[in-house]
Amino acid sequence: MNVDLAQKEDLVRQIARSAGIEYVIITHKQGGSTTADAENALQESSERILKTLVLIDERAKKSVGIIIRGDKRLSMQKLKKLTGLKKLKFASAEQVEAITGFSLGGVPPVAVIRCDIAIVSTDVLLMDYVIGAGGHPYCGMKFSPNELRKIPKILEVSVSI
Repeated sequence: MNVDLAQKEDLVRQIARSAGIEYVIITHKQGGSTTADAENALQESSERILKTLVLIDERAKKSVGIIIRGDKRLSMQKLKKLTGLKKLKFASAEQVEAITGFSLGGVPPVAVIRCDIAIVSTDVLLMDYVIGAGGHPYCGMKFSPNELRKIPKILEVSVSI
């Protein structure tokens, strides 16, 4: 295994362990950078695939980490109303890595712990299990979405459409 990929998996383990989150690692040969890629690689439906999004408000100097289902889209209107941050935009690839420690396509759900505000959309919590990125595009983490409740200060709100 590539050393960098192993380091990313170790970082996922450290973050998950710090919050007491239990999960199973799933590796796959096909990359899973997008929801469609992850569906194919894992043979799972998009409702079980998680997207971990990072947004920033540069004026307020705040980052927001959001976990939504793969079959949903983020409602910027709901998010701005909830956070009160009016200048939110998606973080660049460089900003995502600086904030979370992970590259686009490999940001695990547990990485929202590194954002100023952490949010899980309520529809994620209705699933019996979910799979998010595991640190890189060839690795996933499978777990009960209730494990996300262990993330300190995580907000459970509907932010997807």
